Amino acid sequence: MKIQIQNRTFICRINRAKRKTVQIKLLAPDQLQITAPIQATLSQLETMVLTKTEWIIKQAEKLEALSSITINSAVVEGAQVLYLGNAYTIVIKKAIHSEAYCYNNILSINCPSDGSCTAETVLKDWYITSAVTIFKEKTSFWAPRLGVTPQRISIRDQKTRWGSCSSTRTITFNWRVVMAPPAVLDYLVVHELSHMLVPNHSPKFWQVVETILPDYKIHRKWLKDNGRLLSRILPQIPGNR
Repeated sequence: MKIQIQNRTFICRINRAKRKTVQIKLLAPDQLQITAPIQATLSQLETMVLTKTEWIIKQAEKLEALSSITINSAVVEGAQVLYLGNAYTIVIKKAIHSEAYCYNNILSINCPSDGSCTAETVLKDWYITSAVTIFKEKTSFWAPRLGVTPQRISIRDQKTRWGSCSSTRTITFNWRVVMAPPAVLDYLVVHELSHMLVPNHSPKFWQVVETILPDYKIHRKWLKDNGRLLSRILPQIPGNR
């Protein structure tokens, strides 16, 4: 199905599911994915899409802007990727053992000569290992300041979340956030630890966060504005923990 929105033509991919609501997602600046109830007609779906005109155009413009940014677009020689908010140029080398490390503005990726793993796998493992260390350190720093004690810290590749806090006091962080500036990581840690005091996003919860990080809104906005940039590189390939 194709639909015209403000002089733009969008190709709509429709998925039917046992659900009551319609979900709209932009796959590309000119592609929509619509997940809809089985009984919904095409006319009803078109009407629903048109009610989201402003949001769809805004998201399409964001995707177009993202496509013009070369950082985090590929894991190849000479490409740039983010780590702790800085851009590093990739250098790929053949070596006996797999390894990745930063120096100056270079991110060196050593791949085994036997081809047992790719540059993508080595880089992702390095990101995850770094995330484990950094998030544990930051959690140890911020937890006493909130007066809480997490039971466990987990690093995962979550599709829709940057972090979460379970009822069993397990704090989970998305390893991709290690690409963000350190202050954004601090915000995420404080955010999840605050859920141990207030398990929802009520005004009381945000008061707790603001008490610890008065400028948290800046870092929250950074994640919202740059989330797609962190998510578009390195799909869910082996190497996650």
